[in-house]
Amino acid sequence: MENSSANTPDDMAEMPVENSSTNSSSDVRQITVTGGNYYFEPSNIDVEAGETVRFVFENAGGTHDMRIPELGEGTNVISGGESESFTVTFEEEGSYEFLCSVGNHAQQGMTGTIQVS
Repeated sequence: MENSSANTPDDMAEMPVENSSTNSSSDVRQITVTGGNYYFEPSNIDVEAGETVRFVFENAGGTHDMRIPELGEGTNVISGGESESFTVTFEEEGSYEFLCSVGNHAQQGMTGTIQVS
């Protein structure tokens, strides 16, 4: 039944969105973060402990990435007009900084905070 010949990557990508029975834990929440010279929007994000979040980083201009250093997670460096995503499950409460690791972009204000409660 599951082994039909229609196991294309597109079909498999759509399945979890339409049918979330694959995960007995919480659903994956998607948060889109836009970044540019030298900002993230939103820069403050609230998440519940145990929640799984798929971050979609959309680069509005320049060369940037979105990293959560404390968790070792994030995107690669991408150019303006590109986007990339990564998924994180926040197991512990606390405050996590995210930033652009390119050059001195973080020092110029390209940072944000994820508050897990």
